[in-house]
This record gives sequence, structure tokens and C-alpha cells, in this order.
Amino acid sequence: MLASENNNNLNNLGIVFISPIIGLTKSMMDVFDPIVKEGAFVVGVDIFDDSYEKKTFWKVLKLTVLPGAYQRRIKFANSFPESRVFDKIEEGIKECLSRGKSKIVLGGMSGGFVFAGRVVQEPSDEEIKKHSVRNLKNHIVGLFGISPLIFYPQGVVRPAVKLEHIPPNIRTLLFICDDDEIVPEGTLEYAIDISEKYKNVETKCLNCEDFNNGLKPLKHNFFGGKDFIGFMKNRFWHPEAERCVLEHKMEFFKKMASYN
Repeated sequence: MLASENNNNLNNLGIVFISPIIGLTKSMMDVFDPIVKEGAFVVGVDIFDDSYEKKTFWKVLKLTVLPGAYQRRIKFANSFPESRVFDKIEEGIKECLSRGKSKIVLGGMSGGFVFAGRVVQEPSDEEIKKHSVRNLKNHIVGLFGISPLIFYPQGVVRPAVKLEHIPPNIRTLLFICDDDEIVPEGTLEYAIDISEKYKNVETKCLNCEDFNNGLKPLKHNFFGGKDFIGFMKNRFWHPEAERCVLEHKMEFFKKMASYN
């Protein structure tokens, strides 16, 4: 899915955004409209694709909210053809470059961040080491993660992201809720610890009390608009927290656009 572009403050910036496990919804891409209006070009990468993993209403429900979802997510992660997503990330980067976007930022929500981080980290993990997307990593100037999975829960044997292995020239911005029940235990603490040790990594902890007097829960899928799957809507969408993240991301992207 591609967003259109204009010429403005971010006219040299290409953004490749990798979806969470619910796939890439229209409202999730619509969140990037203000960034597109500033001149950036945005490519959305859906982890689902009919050619290798078809997205259906019931599949998403079984992976997210129905009883047994946790164990199904572990099985899904261990059998998922990750190389196909890296193919799509590579295509997205090339699309940005073909449009004259000289600076590339990779981002992802939830598990989508694992894919983004693995493209650039040094040393690479063995699964992605020989993938051609790695040949494009010198074009990447930044990473961002929203409710990011950094390491997987117990039982998942796929490679994760090691924030300390993100090259120092790649600025990284992470948004994590303090009451996120989906990211594995210790994720926030690990991200904060790395942020204190490495200047290129910044972690922003989102607290429920800071938004709408703490009256609305701030959960894992607070970001991405009202869409969830089919006729079902995202009951945890938090417009105020989403707006805060968007403001921080806009500032971050403008820094990336001027980054030498």
C-alpha cells in the first residue's frame, strides 16, 4: 500500500512501515497522512499476503482475541515465512529510492518492529544474513517502533532484535505503554536500559494517566485508528495517545530528513 507525496519539509524522506499481526489496515496508513503532506513517501508492508499467508477474519481473531490466541501466535511465529516479508521491505526501500527519497526510515508496530530492526542490526542474525535487503541498509538513517516486540515470548525460536546491535548512526525511537500486556515481560525495562547506554536509542514510555485523565485504558494496539478486522473495530484505539506519538514522530522524521 502506498501513500502519495507532496513537496515540503520531508521531501527527501522515504518511510517503510511494517504491520502488526492484524495486518495493515486503512486507518493505520491514514495516520501517516500529515507526514505525507510534509513531503515524505510512505510504503506500508502487510505481513499477510495471499501468495504465502492469506489474511482472513477468523485467522486474525484466532491470533488475537479468541481463547488459545497466545499459543497460536507462538505456532504462527515459528512457522511464518519471514523471508517473504523481507522481500517486501526490500521492494519498499527500492520504491522510495526510485522516487528520489535518499533517506530511509524503517518502522513497525508490534512484531513489525522485529523485521525492521533485523534489517540493520550488526552483526545480522543467520536467517537474514544472506538476504539482499541487507545490501540496502546504508540508505537507512532511522528506525521507529510502536508497541514494539523486541524479543519474542518464550516458545518462539525466531531471531529477535538486539537494540545494542543497532549501528550508532541509525537513530531509533520507541513508544511503549507502561501497561502493555502483549509485549513480553521486561521489554520496557530493557529498552529504557539501552536508551541510557546508547545515544542513538530513545524510549518513550506512555502512561495512561497522561491522557484523558487516565479514564481510557492504554493498551498494546492504542495506535492505528479505529480499524481492526472486517466489521470489528479497535476498541483500544486511543486518539490522544496516537496524536502524541504522531507529534513526536513528526519531529523525529524532520531530524532524519536533515540528518547527515
